[in-house]
Amino acid sequence: MRVVIDTSVLVSGLLVKGSPADAVRRGWERGAFELVTSERQLDEIRRVSRYPRLAKRVRPHEFGRLVGRMRRSALVVSDLPKVTVSADPDDDAIVAAALAGGAAWLVTGDVVHLLSVRNVGGVAIVSPNAFLEATGL
Repeated sequence: MRVVIDTSVLVSGLLVKGSPADAVRRGWERGAFELVTSERQLDEIRRVSRYPRLAKRVRPHEFGRLVGRMRRSALVVSDLPKVTVSADPDDDAIVAAALAGGAAWLVTGDVVHLLSVRNVGGVAIVSPNAFLEATGL
């Protein structure tokens, strides 16, 4: 099964060990599903890692290790389709990666822009808790 994990969930997983976001990230790391990402998301993670409020809580090498692991073992898609489902272009890029990669799930914590959409092109958009419950991870 292919899954896109929104940047906010990946970052939350690094920030709060034992959280649902951390459990989703660890599920990917142990091979429970195939992660789908894009260069745009990898760039977003690198950009977010420089935010002062995050740099105080997560060591830069942890972000670097995450990006490196994603580059090595995730399906990195290109040629993203044009998608307009959110007021936030970063959210549209995440949805586009899910569509381009044939993902079944997009795991996000974005209540305002993404979770309210629920499904795009057969991609179920769910919270970390809902994903864990639905997949039994």
